[in-house]
Amino acid sequence: MNKKVLIQITLLIVIGLILLKIFSLYQEKKNKNQIKNKNDEKILNENFENIDSNIIENIKYVAKDDRDNIYEIESQFGKINPEKPDIILMDKVTAIIYLKNREEIIISSDHAIYNSKSYETNFYTNVKLSYIEHYITSKNIYLSFENNLVSISNNVIYKNLNNEMKADEIEMNLITKEIKIFMHDNEKKIQILSKK
Repeated sequence: MNKKVLIQITLLIVIGLILLKIFSLYQEKKNKNQIKNKNDEKILNENFENIDSNIIENIKYVAKDDRDNIYEIESQFGKINPEKPDIILMDKVTAIIYLKNREEIIISSDHAIYNSKSYETNFYTNVKLSYIEHYITSKNIYLSFENNLVSISNNVIYKNLNNEMKADEIEMNLITKEIKIFMHDNEKKIQILSKK
């Protein structure tokens, strides 16, 4: 075998191994983040279950950023932990994001964990998002209003007038409207059904 060909094959194998290692580290980090989010949610729920005296009815928070975008969140009931007064566990939640010069985004869920300082919100259980004629259901939506990011995960179903799509995760930038769609398992494909 030619020496040049042997060097090229060796380089290709090394590059392939490096790419494989980077990809496996990415997947490992993503899995750890998912486990961490589930554990955080479980810990917060356990901490709030024992707090009956701090129940508030008909909560409403409004936040505005420097671009004049407005984030409004309401819930029928909420619990505040005296040890973490910025964290509110909400039930029967509706949130509306009013983006300047754009249509509003509406999110609803059975429960949400809301940070009144950072405006970060983790919606869970029967989560629905609607934007114009786009509808998404999932188990979780994580919203970072400060960073203008929405992460939609766990059994994501997207529908509009002409299409239906199933995926593991969707990430969206609220300002640029850039969207990334993921499947956590490389063996699985994003499913798209066209309704014509």
